[in-house]
Amino acid sequence: MKKIKLVFGTHSTQALDLPEHFYEDVYQKAYKPFLTSVYNFPDLALSLHYSGPILSWLERRHPEFITVLREMVERKQVELLGGGYYEPILPFIPTSDRVGQIEMMTTYLRKNFGRRSRGFWLARQIWDNQMAHTLKSCGMEYTFLDDTRFRGAGIPESRMYHPVLTEEQGKSIQIFPICKRIQDMMFHQKPDVIMDELCKLAVDSSRDAVVSLILPGEKLNHEKGLEYVPCDTHWLEEFFNTLSNYKDKIESILPGRFVRDPAPLDKRYFSTSSFQELMEWKKDIYSPTPDEQAGNCNYRHFLTVYPESNLLYSKMMYAQILSNQVRGDKYRKRSSKEELWKGQNHSPFWHGPSKGIYNIQLRHNAYRFLIEAEKTTREKGIFIPALTQMDFDMDGLNEYLYQGHILNAYCHLKGGALIELDYMPSSWNYLNTLSRHRDSVVSGRKKDTYLRKAFHDHFLEKTDISSFKDGTYKEEGDFLGGYYDVQTHNREKHLLVLHRNGRIDRNGTKHPLRIRKQYDFKRNSVELQYEITNTGYEKVSYNFSSELNLSLPAPTTCESKFFYINGQDDFLEIEDQVAELENLKILQVQDIMNNTSIQLEYSIQPGLFWCLPLEVPYNGHSDDDLLYQGTTLMPHWDITLFPGESWTVDISLKVGKSRGKAFA
Repeated sequence: MKKIKLVFGTHSTQALDLPEHFYEDVYQKAYKPFLTSVYNFPDLALSLHYSGPILSWLERRHPEFITVLREMVERKQVELLGGGYYEPILPFIPTSDRVGQIEMMTTYLRKNFGRRSRGFWLARQIWDNQMAHTLKSCGMEYTFLDDTRFRGAGIPESRMYHPVLTEEQGKSIQIFPICKRIQDMMFHQKPDVIMDELCKLAVDSSRDAVVSLILPGEKLNHEKGLEYVPCDTHWLEEFFNTLSNYKDKIESILPGRFVRDPAPLDKRYFSTSSFQELMEWKKDIYSPTPDEQAGNCNYRHFLTVYPESNLLYSKMMYAQILSNQVRGDKYRKRSSKEELWKGQNHSPFWHGPSKGIYNIQLRHNAYRFLIEAEKTTREKGIFIPALTQMDFDMDGLNEYLYQGHILNAYCHLKGGALIELDYMPSSWNYLNTLSRHRDSVVSGRKKDTYLRKAFHDHFLEKTDISSFKDGTYKEEGDFLGGYYDVQTHNREKHLLVLHRNGRIDRNGTKHPLRIRKQYDFKRNSVELQYEITNTGYEKVSYNFSSELNLSLPAPTTCESKFFYINGQDDFLEIEDQVAELENLKILQVQDIMNNTSIQLEYSIQPGLFWCLPLEVPYNGHSDDDLLYQGTTLMPHWDITLFPGESWTVDISLKVGKSRGKAFA
């Protein structure tokens, strides 16, 4: 009689540097009760994966968990699966970093549990065939993919539930099928129903079926839609008892032992993970493009859905280049590599666990790791500030990168805007914002048509602050998405001059206009001069605004405060999150968490100044779950220009160590 060979286990991972209480809650509600339950069933074979940061946290905070896990490994009940130590999407990062992260995890498991892992868990189940070569080269013998991939590879149902071989450049690895249908039934059906479904697979199979059920370690419950839930130990224990009653039909196995038994296997090649799978949670509000429906996209497509993800990816790749250039100092190179690897954790790159890219703290953590990696590569006494050009975001055009001791400032030709502003002492990117994208549009709110960063050039038709907040205002100019030309680039003097000949479209009439933007990058400031010239033949009046979005600790937590000096030199606090000011000379933002002050000063006092939160709805349907992404600061000037006349304003943005309420 054909038997089912069952590979059962969990995979557990968390985003990096979340608050301590979060990890403790997950441990008490999920990890601890699960291990306690399975410990009492020594005949049950388990395949378990814990990410490197979780194991490190457990070793530090709950060494008793590690002790129990080590005992279960020694009695050959548990097989620990390897992975990338900091849970990156492996095909997403350079080969040297893949190997480094896998070896770091393998070394940790060998030192702490006395076993070298032979199995591998793929973060987010993202597969690219190049992984076969990487995994085999790192000593891995098998990994897991769900059965939908097996069907996509042309495997018939009669041979569906059995490992197959896949190969890349002569390196072969076995892949075990995960039965997604039965896995989704766990905790929702009674255990005997699960057993009956497993037995049906044996009837349909042409040989002994091998079925894998690898559950998320944070969601061992029937509830859905939560990041983590209490482990349903009662259901699990009933499941394990029922499994023991079916031992003549179902045998729990360790996959590491199975792969050592030589047997003929089918050979198959699997397609790259599709974008639809990553977007599965948003199917009700996300409409795929024709190319996506045709399957012409893969997991990297979220870099185009979220341009902010692409900027973070670009920062990661740039930090990787800098790290590889370190020579002659193994400690500095190793330190920069480890910070880089932390920044490769998959969570902030897409809309995944812990709200993913929508969680501003996850993005801040990633930028902090990558900035730390960059700082480590700088050799004291050797590093010299410079304004360089390179295709930073890989869009085919050069960006201009100022790298200084105190500030990094990156300028993009699209809109002539700054896209990154790093305060190096705090390793904080003050332009780490998120725009409203097509999957976050709610009733009454329009998506943003541009990245919400710094020094965006608006010419607004008569509008109010609420219309701007909702995105329902009308833009008269074509400067937001237009590309600027480079007039001057001085690497040593840190000077960049851009200009664009654009136009204002008003009531069907187009009025030509030229904007010249001169960036002067100083030690702890960015000095920007605007020169706006009427190049037409008619007198025209404009409402001009230069938008700046600062990614701060959320004002609602009292970690950020806003002050200003008015025309009477009074020092006042902006207490409302949405504020309109008519008499502002200087603005100062106090970032209390980072002990940093940001000061904005204008050579011409704005007629009106807006201060409002940049918030993005996470669930896409309502305003119930608005997530803070930054604070928008917008000075307004009413300008009237005759033909050939120019108007100039200087804006000074200073960032430095906080000195209370004193303006520098």
